[in-house]
Amino acid sequence: MKKLFAIMFVAFIMATASYAQATFNIRVGGGLHQAYSESYSSYNYSYGYNYYYYDDGIESYPSAAFVFETNIPLGGRASKFVFSPSLFIASDCLNLVAFNVPLYFGYKIPMSSSSIFIPKIGPMLGYDISTNSDVYSDFAAGLSAEIAFEIKHFIIAANVDVNLYNENAVGALCTVGYKF
Repeated sequence: MKKLFAIMFVAFIMATASYAQATFNIRVGGGLHQAYSESYSSYNYSYGYNYYYYDDGIESYPSAAFVFETNIPLGGRASKFVFSPSLFIASDCLNLVAFNVPLYFGYKIPMSSSSIFIPKIGPMLGYDISTNSDVYSDFAAGLSAEIAFEIKHFIIAANVDVNLYNENAVGALCTVGYKF
């Protein structure tokens, strides 16, 4: 069911983007991703008692990131308003992979004849998958913001995600890519 939903979502985005003559970009980079974790410890005292405690909270993980994004003009090709559905895949290469789908709304601000500044904001949904028993696999929902600079066909972007579902965990990424 999850595969079918993912395929239908990607097909919808591709069909909408091709009709609207949108642009696509692919970016790579890195940053920090926060996830909910628990740590267990035990203490042995000289009287033979074992005391267990756990410490739960938000942990930060340095992550590599891959981003696929499309920019669909709202109101025609010459419109400065854009709708930008994105797919973020971030991994710390050891025990955590995060999939986030922010749905950005932005405004293109021309800076010169070959460069554009695009601030974007929107809701974000996602899921964190963990192979480590101390870090939870969990749903993500919240807000996301992006600041992107397009210089000819190259893009430099910074993203911040606030996961309101899990104690306001924050993720931040810086990426560099190419626009098609």
